Amino acid sequence: MNTLLMLLAGPMQSWGVQSRFEVRDTGLEPSKSGVIGLVCASLGRPREAPVDDLASMLFGVRIDVEGRMARDYHTAMSVLTASGQLKGCQPSSRYYLSGARFLVGLAGPDLDLLLSIHAALQYP
Repeated sequence: MNTLLMLLAGPMQSWGVQSRFEVRDTGLEPSKSGVIGLVCASLGRPREAPVDDLASMLFGVRIDVEGRMARDYHTAMSVLTASGQLKGCQPSSRYYLSGARFLVGLAGPDLDLLLSIHAALQYP
């Protein structure tokens, strides 16, 4: 089993797991789906590309700094609704982790895949 470790740190991060409509939440640590999305974007994979190779990897998170929850109030104008109508103003609350730091590990048997992920994260 080969392992790739990543440090995820930054002033603001969001790991939404149940975000819908007016409230965009964040988990208190990175989610596997969020990390896979970050990896796919770094690799340049299209949204419709399969992710089975990444989803089958083992995943772990170490919380180094918990950070603190921050709320950001957003408004958007002329939002297209599901019925095709334009809505004047759409407020939303978005939650972020401020100052959090995590060590994330991906593990799997495919060393070439892990090396390509490492390179893509260095130079997306």
